[in-house]
Amino acid sequence: MLRYVLVGLAICISTIKSFSQTITTGSFDSSPPFCSGASFNVLYSITETFAADNIFTAQLSDPNGSFASPVTIGSAASTFAGQITVSIPASQSAGVSYRIRVVGSSPSISGADNGTDFTIKVIDLNTPTFTEAIVCPGASFSLSYTLVDCDFLSGNVFTAQLSNASGSFASPTTLQSTTTNGAGSVNITIPTSTPAGTGYRIRLVASNPVRTSPDNGTNLKVNAYGIDAPTFIGTSFCQGESLTISYTIQNGCGFPFLPSDNVFTAQLSNASGSFASPINIGSVSSTN
Repeated sequence: MLRYVLVGLAICISTIKSFSQTITTGSFDSSPPFCSGASFNVLYSITETFAADNIFTAQLSDPNGSFASPVTIGSAASTFAGQITVSIPASQSAGVSYRIRVVGSSPSISGADNGTDFTIKVIDLNTPTFTEAIVCPGASFSLSYTLVDCDFLSGNVFTAQLSNASGSFASPTTLQSTTTNGAGSVNITIPTSTPAGTGYRIRLVASNPVRTSPDNGTNLKVNAYGIDAPTFIGTSFCQGESLTISYTIQNGCGFPFLPSDNVFTAQLSNASGSFASPINIGSVSSTN
């Protein structure tokens, strides 16, 4: 007796899911080059309709046009073609081969990039300059500065800083500041409390975005306040007798009127020449 065995062949059919939607990144409503921190609109078009929960995201390539690690610069919850407002990060590095693409989330699709390289320029400071090489405490002068490429952002404050006498900015002294976003100058004053030294440097710090310039590149000498030994005519005097004492200041550094009016005071030692408990014998209000 013949028996027939029906063998069922299970055929596994693998299907590859594909989407009919596409995204094309279009033009920008501003013309490059762009500064880091710039905002503008990116146009995009699509084929077919995306899901209700879809989000279109604009991505920025690296300076070589690669999207291996893209930077998100804007997004829009939408199912239709339109535009996305984007902002280039203020920290973005300079480059000449940037590109932008738009990607969708539902379904997950990466659109073609904009098709043309564009340039991003940086916001940064060049080396500040001034003409002085030797100054006294309390001296005021102009510090000039220029920008690498682009203006700083709204509300930016430039602040001048003074190093220590060795040129270190580990604990800088804050000088004057100015609120502006473009190149220019700021009038600065060396604090009257600044110790004498030959290795001072000055730099500029910006607030929006935060940037620090190189220092001025050459040493600034700050002289000290000082008084040379006084002179007078005569070697012996009677009690109650008047005399004129002459004096000169050191380093050409006149004493400041601020924060309080300077007063030069003549003092008399005891009979042994000690000034442990001097006697004031005259004074004059003056800077030199």
